[in-house]
Amino acid sequence: MTKFSPITADETAITAVIREETEAFLAGDLDRWSACHVQENRACGVCQSSELGIDVQWGWEALFADARRALANGAPCGFHEFENRNMQISVTGNLAWVIYEQFASHQEGHSQKSFETHILEKSEGRWRIVYNAFFTQTPVRAGTGQLTLDAEGFLIDAAEDGRAALAGHPTLTISAGRIRARRPVWDKPLQAAIRRAGELHGFFQQHSYAQKSGSPFRLPVILGEDDSGAPIICQLSVRDSVTFLETDLHVPIARHLAAARAIFGLSKGQVALAERIISGEGPTEAARVLGISPNTARTHLARIYEKTGVNSQTALVRLILSTG
Repeated sequence: MTKFSPITADETAITAVIREETEAFLAGDLDRWSACHVQENRACGVCQSSELGIDVQWGWEALFADARRALANGAPCGFHEFENRNMQISVTGNLAWVIYEQFASHQEGHSQKSFETHILEKSEGRWRIVYNAFFTQTPVRAGTGQLTLDAEGFLIDAAEDGRAALAGHPTLTISAGRIRARRPVWDKPLQAAIRRAGELHGFFQQHSYAQKSGSPFRLPVILGEDDSGAPIICQLSVRDSVTFLETDLHVPIARHLAAARAIFGLSKGQVALAERIISGEGPTEAARVLGISPNTARTHLARIYEKTGVNSQTALVRLILSTG
């Protein structure tokens, strides 16, 4: 990963315009931002992310109106401390093509990486942006315990709470930069799942998987059982050509439990017990947390097995995390 050092006068001027455009937008200064652009019908802006889809603004009037809406209440987005890396500039006459990676930190604690493309025109000795496109990777958000991994299982990024969760995690650890399970018997299925997720890091591989399965890749992994017999689980998904590993399953579990309740007709008490089991507790410990008797917990579990057609806690966890 390298930073760009301008060599020619044109490269210096081009990087200055790109920096000015970003800083003006963050400052909520519409006039400064507008001055960085070619204000004609051939101007175009493209914004895309896996979370929000794609938005295209054709022509200066549409670009300006979109920026004005965005800046109506001051500086938008909540991002700060932008850093551009791996910048490459190609200049031919009065036309320049620029690509780079942009890294930004959000005031709420998460980070975001985007891939930026600019086309600039030089008129009357000044460079201005005529085409601007950015494609954002899904950010690693604070409060989710998310980690992002490359295809080999090396840690790429994590919010602070994710790193904190990993430091004291009863199941997962990091060794030589890679995510590992703390016990060899757990690590084997984890590494197999990470390899499977890594096979889908290419766009066309992800697309083919989604076409065949009907949904994006999301894999609940049963690593084994702890000393009390409770299942040890984690969950992997693939977006933006990276693997997301959930160290805190509370958020995704809520969605899966809601779907399972609707599909299998689980009662409120049964859903509460299923959530505790997925969180790694056995029926006795779950009963204590829920304030019910062990016999009631066992009865709930028996009814859950009848409704779902499974006959073990491990199978139940796998079934629910595959639902919804």
